[in-house]
Amino acid sequence: MRTLNRNWGLWVLGLAGSILVMSTSAQANSNIQESGSVIIFPKVLGTAQYDTLIEITNTGNSMAHAHCYYVDGSRPNSWSVTDFDIWLTKQQPTHWVARTGRGVDIFDPWASDGAGFDPGRIPPVSSGFQGELKCIQSDDSGAPLRANKLIGKATIITNSTGDVSTYNAVALKGNPNAEIGNNDTVLELNNTASNQGEYDACPVTLDLSVVSASSAVNDPVIDQLGICTPNCPVDTELTLVPCDENLETVSPGEVLLTVFTYDEFETRLSTTINVDCWFNRRLSDVTVFQTAFLRDTFGVFARLIPGKGEGRVVGVAEEFRSDKNGTAVGATARAAYNLVGEGTRVCNDTAPNGRAGLACFSNEDCGGEVGGGFCIDGAADQIVIPLFD
Repeated sequence: MRTLNRNWGLWVLGLAGSILVMSTSAQANSNIQESGSVIIFPKVLGTAQYDTLIEITNTGNSMAHAHCYYVDGSRPNSWSVTDFDIWLTKQQPTHWVARTGRGVDIFDPWASDGAGFDPGRIPPVSSGFQGELKCIQSDDSGAPLRANKLIGKATIITNSTGDVSTYNAVALKGNPNAEIGNNDTVLELNNTASNQGEYDACPVTLDLSVVSASSAVNDPVIDQLGICTPNCPVDTELTLVPCDENLETVSPGEVLLTVFTYDEFETRLSTTINVDCWFNRRLSDVTVFQTAFLRDTFGVFARLIPGKGEGRVVGVAEEFRSDKNGTAVGATARAAYNLVGEGTRVCNDTAPNGRAGLACFSNEDCGGEVGGGFCIDGAADQIVIPLFD
């Protein structure tokens, strides 16, 4: 286990509880239902207020090894990475809590939290940790292995109340037939329907449906219960991480996204956000999202689209519902869900009707040969890992 740090500031100077499923079309794409060779937990909290229960399972019938990386994004421009190994026997699930980690003790009492096969020593996260966890399946030497045996789940715990919020890890499948023997430190996320790449590409766009973040829009369930005093808005926290990432040099990716939002009358608003290492903001935050999510109508549909030539992102959302406007005398409950991913390919620059750069599945989506639009492979992300120990 080791921790890498880089202070980039100095370097420069020198719908509640619903489960939304990511697209699983014929194209290779990230998913939350099947196992993969790379699993990403976009939101891991280890603070005085919150903790996170991590669960990972080996779905195969042989031993599985993974190298994992905590990426701390709690301090802007000063990120750190802590890595560790886990070993799982066939069909073995394991778990740990972020703030305490997990030790190795063969004498753990039966039915205790640490009973069973320990996956290896897992360090606790640093104090105040807010960031992501990424685990990459590897062989005995530490080299990446595209065997697709890992699946995961995270449960965020509110320490003071015990309220929990759960989402599935995003899994990227490895292509075992792509460049056999090419298990170097650069993981290419370029496997699409038209390209036999190494690992599945991240989705081009992310979609989510939320309740308006306006304080004037009340939660209808709480309102009907008669405990909405003076009001009970619903707010959603959006967490995003770039797919492109260099874990060797501690250089997280940076992606500029355009956010389009639509209400039930199809009125569109837009803004841009910058995802730098780890993005975590409430949709009611007007300094970040402007008024894009502050609608007088109840529902808001949003689509997040990377700019031309930008990398891609994955993420989760958490809905916060409260009575009595979330004051100290009220109560707040949270529920997480995965975002919907669409497409791994994009329309070319000559695609008509504003389709250039948008997600597509065929030439017809881009205008076809007559219109000059073609569905092509877009920017490929990379995960660069340290040299094998």
